[in-house]
Amino acid sequence: MLELEVGVRHVLGKRVVFLRRQKMIPASIYGAGQPSQAIQVSQDSLQSMLKQTGRHGVVNLRLQGQDGVQPALLRQIQRHPTTDSILHVDFQRVSLAEKVRTEVALVLEGRARGVEEKGGVLVQNLHSLEVECLPQEIPPRIVVDVSSLGEIGDTIYVSDLPLPGGVRALAEGGQAVVHVVAPAKAEAAVAAPVEEAKVTTAGEESASTS
Repeated sequence: MLELEVGVRHVLGKRVVFLRRQKMIPASIYGAGQPSQAIQVSQDSLQSMLKQTGRHGVVNLRLQGQDGVQPALLRQIQRHPTTDSILHVDFQRVSLAEKVRTEVALVLEGRARGVEEKGGVLVQNLHSLEVECLPQEIPPRIVVDVSSLGEIGDTIYVSDLPLPGGVRALAEGGQAVVHVVAPAKAEAAVAAPVEEAKVTTAGEESASTS
């Protein structure tokens, strides 16, 4: 697992703005029957971690000045509502011997003949999937091959997804992931996009003081 170095955070409340100016992101770690702890991580290290593990990967947190590492799952990213810059992150301590629940991104690959040859429109209903597995078995993404969608009306369901061993989908197997619809029906078929949760003043103050 990727190792991420973090430091103990002594700057709390509204003063965390000074941390961000130094390219340090305020964070918290909780769980495993231990009290919540305020920590901080460099912006560059956090961005590098996100590129390698995705939003829901497990990392080993190494706290400066302490021996050993703490396996942790990135649980929440709070972003600025207009600039989308990261304001705060939350990590949850996990046991590598106990299963966890998390979201994994669904990535479409391939060419759907129902689109290229039949004139249909590809509609993706699910962009992520909630799964249960051991922390070290969390896949960075689940690839969905759409080349089997040869006709308008063809659908790939949750039960069709190629999940790695040890990974169990928590969504209903009959839930549609992606399908091909006629152009006239495409607008009605596309669900409204789910926006990533943005920081509220109360949420930011709560997270920053924990």
